[in-house]
Amino acid sequence: MDGLLKNVGRTTVEKLFMQMDTNHDGVISQFEFSQGILKYVNMPSKDLKKLFRHFDKQQLGLIQKNNFMIIIKNHQLKKPTVLIEQNFNLQFEILNKFNKWVNTNQLTPDDAFRCFDLDFNGFLTKQELLNGILKYLKYPQHFITRV
Repeated sequence: MDGLLKNVGRTTVEKLFMQMDTNHDGVISQFEFSQGILKYVNMPSKDLKKLFRHFDKQQLGLIQKNNFMIIIKNHQLKKPTVLIEQNFNLQFEILNKFNKWVNTNQLTPDDAFRCFDLDFNGFLTKQELLNGILKYLKYPQHFITRV
């Protein structure tokens, strides 16, 4: 939540709600919420869903304006904050290790990509990325269950 609020900047909470309510029906759907959050921070979809459920107090699949405003203003997120912080910490840790690996091995961006792209098709699958993280960044095998 801190990352979202920092990235939103000076936008008021009401303006943020209006930006996220793209069809202007006075409530935010899960799709609108996800798209709105992703404009400010990158977040895995499972965490977006958990965060959405936190805002959806009536469990209608919609976020009402008053709930949105209260939660943002009071900044009273419980479990989702911990999950989001853990994921960002993990992402930063992986990126730092990746950067160190690239620099230590004096790799170009293309070389680093090719190390991960096992089938050489120019795209990385989730499995290829995980395999590369395990192999090149020396994460333990049980790391896969954390992701």
